[in-house]
Amino acid sequence: MIRNFFKDVSMDTSKFSIKIVSEGFPQVLKIEDSGVYALKLIECHAMRIVDLTKLSEEKIAIIQEKLAVDIFSELQ
Repeated sequence: MIRNFFKDVSMDTSKFSIKIVSEGFPQVLKIEDSGVYALKLIECHAMRIVDLTKLSEEKIAIIQEKLAVDIFSELQ
């Protein structure tokens, strides 16, 4: 990320290996849902919930609506 952001920075990344872990984690289909997914993953991690298979697109949409209503209610 640093290399892509700062074009003039030279960085040797050969000592680091990057592994993308996607098995067992829900994948974001719409980029606008990534924040909600991140919040739910943090919440699940804090509660030591390791089964994330029940986190579906439909549930994320419901959670997103509930969060929007909660935020709107707080601002009133």
